[in-house]
Amino acid sequence: MSENKKYTFKRKDSEPFNNLIFTVFIFSMLCHIRDFTAKSIYARLYGLFVSGTFIVIILNQLYIIITKKYKLSDLIIDNNHITIKKWFLMRYYTIDLQQIKNITELVLTSENLIEITLRNNKKIRLSLKGYSNNDKELISNQFKVINSNLKIQPN
Repeated sequence: MSENKKYTFKRKDSEPFNNLIFTVFIFSMLCHIRDFTAKSIYARLYGLFVSGTFIVIILNQLYIIITKKYKLSDLIIDNNHITIKKWFLMRYYTIDLQQIKNITELVLTSENLIEITLRNNKKIRLSLKGYSNNDKELISNQFKVINSNLKIQPN
């Protein structure tokens, strides 16, 4: 990556509208009135936990829809940083290239994973599931270039 380029990649996953509909549907199936009117404290706590979890997921999807963050790129690779979009509130996690120790690509039967090992031995896994085949190849090649540049540079 000697030239000054910025690569952006977008997944072709389902929109948050579909996620919201599925979440509300599952919530309506799992949440029963008897969980709140149960005589056991454990049943009430279970009902509150399930309801709270689904409410957080529904609010997260509504936030994503309202702010239109689902239209932003999922992965950005430039000369100095790798930026990955996280699921919750669609926040970004930026990795400085000087922090990276090693990059390995794991090819599984269902999906490809790229494992980034940082200097503090923290591992970050990036799933290529949901990207187009052309984007998968470009992402893989970019990470191979980054990894080869890491091996050339002295620690």
